[in-house]
Amino acid sequence: MRIGWIGTPQTQHYLNIVLPALEELSKYKEFVLVTIGAHTISTSGFRVDCQEWHEHSEVKSLDEIDIGIMPLNDNPWDNGKCGYKLIQYMALGKPVVASPVGVNKDIMSEKNGFFAITQQDWFDALFALLESPDLRDTLGKNGQLIIKNEYTTQISGKRILSILDSLAPECLSR
Repeated sequence: MRIGWIGTPQTQHYLNIVLPALEELSKYKEFVLVTIGAHTISTSGFRVDCQEWHEHSEVKSLDEIDIGIMPLNDNPWDNGKCGYKLIQYMALGKPVVASPVGVNKDIMSEKNGFFAITQQDWFDALFALLESPDLRDTLGKNGQLIIKNEYTTQISGKRILSILDSLAPECLSR
């Protein structure tokens, strides 16, 4: 099983939020933490596959994970983050575990993943997903449906055009 995270060396500190839970989880389950875009991470209980980020291989790398994670801190900076990781994971049918911070609360729900605050939350969510292929499949398919209905360029384009259309008479009258 492959638990995945995508980011940069500057944002890999977010992995520190979940590393204690992963260390504990490794006592019960075998998995690999896949990091895409981070520097080397050292752990004692589980293997880490640190992959360089490349535009041409990003989708393939993400498609090879089984579970996507997005740990964040609950502070003003992190509340402003966009949730792009969740959208990427969900678009590829991956179940997600994320901190309930900022827009994450709008993008996901219990229908497509788990929110985690404490180490126990992270452990329980990841254990459940590692334990059950059916749960991973159901949450992943639900996530894809959310993306299809809310976040595709077709849906977003229609929303933007609707906003622009509603502003057009006001702009023309000036």
